[in-house]
Amino acid sequence: MKEFKQNKYLVDEIQDDFLKKYVESNLKWYIQKAVKNKWGYYICTLITIICPVIAGIILLMPIEDTYAKLVSEIILGISTIAAAILPLFGYKRKWGMYRNQTEKMKSVLAEYVSDTNSINLISEIEKIKLQTHEKWMQPFNDKEPQ
Repeated sequence: MKEFKQNKYLVDEIQDDFLKKYVESNLKWYIQKAVKNKWGYYICTLITIICPVIAGIILLMPIEDTYAKLVSEIILGISTIAAAILPLFGYKRKWGMYRNQTEKMKSVLAEYVSDTNSINLISEIEKIKLQTHEKWMQPFNDKEPQ
């Protein structure tokens, strides 16, 4: 995990072993979630861009073959599925949310490392995690019309 390794120096400055493990596990989890959702977003977006182009090229080729039409339709179907997956799994929204929370944690950690008495690190990280949970629960908390 490249990003965690780049910021490991912040975690290494923590003297308390429990606190170090706590911070490291939370930071790794948020980074992994952000990276996973970023790649999900990129892959699905690229599929929705590239597949119609490939299908169009196949259809424009002077081939008198019914398989060419079938292949282009399958490719367009793949593109449609990828386009449906994007909002269904909310890759872009989750990528942004996890990325934002990771940056908040790094900021809190940097403040802690520069002045260990300035903040209560666990309390601040728990606040950040609570914000993530509240964002997750937002769609469920919206009341449906009766």
